[in-house]
Amino acid sequence: MKDLLLLVCYCLAIPVACAASPEIYVTNATEFLDAIGNNRTVVLKQGEYDLSQLTSKSGDHYRFEQQDMKRELHLFDLVGFAMKGENGALPHILTAPRYGEVLCFDQCKDIHLGQLRIGHGSKKDNCTGGVLKFQNCEDVVVVGCILYGSGNQGLSINECKRFLSTDNVIEECVVRIMEIFDSQHIYFKACTFRNNETGNQVEVWTSTEINFKDCIFQNNWVPAYEKAGYFFEVEAGCSISISGGTFKENTCDHLGPSPQQVKVKKMAFGDGNSFRKGPWPSASTK
Repeated sequence: MKDLLLLVCYCLAIPVACAASPEIYVTNATEFLDAIGNNRTVVLKQGEYDLSQLTSKSGDHYRFEQQDMKRELHLFDLVGFAMKGENGALPHILTAPRYGEVLCFDQCKDIHLGQLRIGHGSKKDNCTGGVLKFQNCEDVVVVGCILYGSGNQGLSINECKRFLSTDNVIEECVVRIMEIFDSQHIYFKACTFRNNETGNQVEVWTSTEINFKDCIFQNNWVPAYEKAGYFFEVEAGCSISISGGTFKENTCDHLGPSPQQVKVKKMAFGDGNSFRKGPWPSASTK
């Protein structure tokens, strides 16, 4: 617990450092791309930032990459970069092609995102790309953002260290809430995860110190699988901790593989949950 508190205090200091860096105000997607760089805060004025028509652009720290049918924006090798909505507004960052992530951060450090709405637009069909992806990043803070579907998942965290998500919403994703691979010290505080469907909602693989504190899980749906459909799919040998918060109106086969892998403390189980095969697998179905 002491290590976790130190982690939170450290992560909370990151936005303060970003706030002290030079601020660049932008009003459209072109200005946003041109402003990307180290040791600065990009302030987005309220409005829509559609990246779809800018895929030929590139800069010192960003490029659009083609991945199969995907054309997605990668921000790379950034240090001390912040982007936030002006005065708590929720400027809308989107891309119309639904085959790639909206924003990918690669090999970045000291990153802060705040007060943004990010997704693939209003059309809800055949989306195979997620919303935010972090690959090989350190010291990331995401605060007060809405990550929405039709993205196939709200958040992908891969090979990251020290990631803090607080007061964010992930909603209406068409596969899952998030996936976490090969990462350490990942912390979610007072986040809301609602109305997501069709897959194991939280997947964790080869990761340590994954914590959820005072989060709300509401009206998410995991389909029935032949063996088991877990809300929290946690690889053998890994565990996650969930303390406080609320779990209500969710449907799945089981909460997770075992209470040793999904450690729940003082979370309120509200009305409307459906565990088709019970909260935990029996010994015969593990």
